[in-house]
Amino acid sequence: SNLDFYRIVGVQKKKLTHSLNGAQLSLTRVELTIRGDCPSGIIDTHFLFGSTAIDEGLAYEFDQAIGGNTSPVFPYQVLRMLIEYYVKEVSSLEVCALASIALLSSDPAGTLITLLECYQSLDKTGREMEALKSLWNSVKGIFSDSAMRAIRDEFNALHDRIVGHGTMPYTIEFLRILCEGTLARRIEGCIPLLDLEIPLLSHRQEDLIHLLQQNCPCNAILKVNGQPKWMRFADYRLPIGGREFQASTLLAVLQCQVHYLEAHQINGRFVPSSIVPPTGCPFESVCQNERRANFAEICEQHPWHIYSRDDEPREKCPYGAAVAFLLGTEEFDIS
Repeated sequence: SNLDFYRIVGVQKKKLTHSLNGAQLSLTRVELTIRGDCPSGIIDTHFLFGSTAIDEGLAYEFDQAIGGNTSPVFPYQVLRMLIEYYVKEVSSLEVCALASIALLSSDPAGTLITLLECYQSLDKTGREMEALKSLWNSVKGIFSDSAMRAIRDEFNALHDRIVGHGTMPYTIEFLRILCEGTLARRIEGCIPLLDLEIPLLSHRQEDLIHLLQQNCPCNAILKVNGQPKWMRFADYRLPIGGREFQASTLLAVLQCQVHYLEAHQINGRFVPSSIVPPTGCPFESVCQNERRANFAEICEQHPWHIYSRDDEPREKCPYGAAVAFLLGTEEFDIS
């Protein structure tokens, strides 16, 4: 595990004011000193958490795509280390829940510390889920508003850049509505972005937690020679399904991942694909993959079978790539 090679040895908090959509927000900027035991020796690196969680999550995806295994061990690994810096015993389920809440805030690291303090003060013996739900209900109004604004702003900016490019503005509008609906479903759940009832009731609890840990990342800003090296996520493109997507479109990938998880949930349990009832790909009606006609039944009933195919690679399927990205494995191609 990467956790064997990295640990937090210092945490510094600094209050600052951040402008978001014309509003002034009071934030807690957190700088972490992370010590790594590398082949060349022990190295201390300083990280700053970025300004908004939505941007950070997208930027992290690019960072992983570009840096691969050399990228920092974000998100939940570092958030777990941050929690363990303050509290020595905490379950992986609690880490997922607290981190998923913090990642919707404007300052996730500072918010995580505050949430941890609140959570520790609650009487939760044997009632961890009730305590987590209570904590989420007390803050979700603020977090959901900021997250929705971030999505709308990003899509509006993307829309303005492509006005006059045929049907592209309509495509972007479709994606915006879809992504807002996806995020709204996660926010209205018991805990954002994670269906915690599934692993609680499932005999594959740790397996599912491992899958979900890869789905809501938080990026850090690396300090080089004492200066922040900013990650400008809008300047990068990430290859998914054989095509390069802008940051905004990555939110559509989340739709496929959510569809996969929801389809595999039956009576509160995470079940194998072999017993999942037929359900169509959420993009089946608008998919432009020319080879889709060869696998119409799969797209209409079991789109994750595209992910598991091992035929000769041809053209990649976005749904299959999204599921593979969620599971942390290599995707197979639609052929």
